[in-house]
Amino acid sequence: MKQRQTAFTLFEVLIAILILSVGLLGLASLQANSLRSNNSSYMRSQASVLAYDMADRIRANRTADYIAPLPNGAQLASCLTAPGCSPNSMAQNDIFEWQTAVGNTLPLGSGAITLNGNVYTISISWDDNFSDGDTAGQTFTTRFIP
Repeated sequence: MKQRQTAFTLFEVLIAILILSVGLLGLASLQANSLRSNNSSYMRSQASVLAYDMADRIRANRTADYIAPLPNGAQLASCLTAPGCSPNSMAQNDIFEWQTAVGNTLPLGSGAITLNGNVYTISISWDDNFSDGDTAGQTFTTRFIP
């Protein structure tokens, strides 16, 4: 006489669903980490572009003082066209435009320029609250000689 096994296939289906759900949760976690890293690298790329933009502005206007008008500079209508704008006025306008771009592009973004001898240091900081819960934020720094 044969005995029938009951509910064994139901148990196999439950185990398969459990394994599948664990795999899908792992996949969702992987996707979330990928998005976080992608956002962080995008912000770092934007900081790099902004820092090199300011370095190019300093190189283009070598006779100006880019340290005195910090931290915010000033927007000057006379500097929207090259005639009628002194080198130092252009530096003030450049710093204003740069600080505005940093603040608009990066969350809680701020930029700083320092000069040590003939070496400029450009630092950009922002709040990268997506990467590993780091509350201190991120900083991109570059140094150059014009």
